[in-house]
Amino acid sequence: MKIGLELNPEKIIRRLFYVSLFFLAASLAVSVWSFYGAGDDWWFLTHNFDFDEKNNLPHAFKSLLLAGCGAAIFLNARAVAESGGAFLKRWRVLGWIFLALAVDEEVQIHQKTVSLLVARILGADVDHAPDAKIFWILPYLIFTAGFCVAYLGFWWKLPLRVRLRFAGAGIIYVGGAAVVEEIAHKYANHFGDHNIPYLLMTNFSEFMQMIGSILFIQALLLFHSLRTKTPA
Repeated sequence: MKIGLELNPEKIIRRLFYVSLFFLAASLAVSVWSFYGAGDDWWFLTHNFDFDEKNNLPHAFKSLLLAGCGAAIFLNARAVAESGGAFLKRWRVLGWIFLALAVDEEVQIHQKTVSLLVARILGADVDHAPDAKIFWILPYLIFTAGFCVAYLGFWWKLPLRVRLRFAGAGIIYVGGAAVVEEIAHKYANHFGDHNIPYLLMTNFSEFMQMIGSILFIQALLLFHSLRTKTPA
């Protein structure tokens, strides 16, 4: 017996967007509160909602969004397999990439293993280098560039509406993860990280990554709707 999976893309995306806005508002609130003197008694609250902290609720949500991207990709892979469409292997590889990114986001492989490995290759001290983030940002940018080249044909064969959403989601996510985050890092090196401009930049960077992931899920659900001929 075949079990159909009914999706309401608009409702899913709207709720994810509201959760992202909630985390942004909460992070800004606790960041400003901490900036103006929240005591240690409130550490649990400030830590668990601050975008600039790791291993907390916003970062868990980011991991879930990336895992959601992977799940939506495998959903599309199943639809492609059932209809005998092209690029099935590319869909499956893409799904595993996003599941790996979800794990990376949660356990911070890029800031630990990757940074240490690159620093060792370059003979640098990752703990004292002023631009230590470049040790993981540069390899990830190289991987992203190679990924874009490898998947160019795959992307071009997508329906136009899906193709544009894929591109927009990728630009927003990478812009937040690499560009804005690196600007914030360089700003902190010169002016410190205990000020309002740095607070705004870090929050904007994390929020961009959330929105990029949500828009990608939206594009994937749209493709599934078009593929299975269900209303989007």
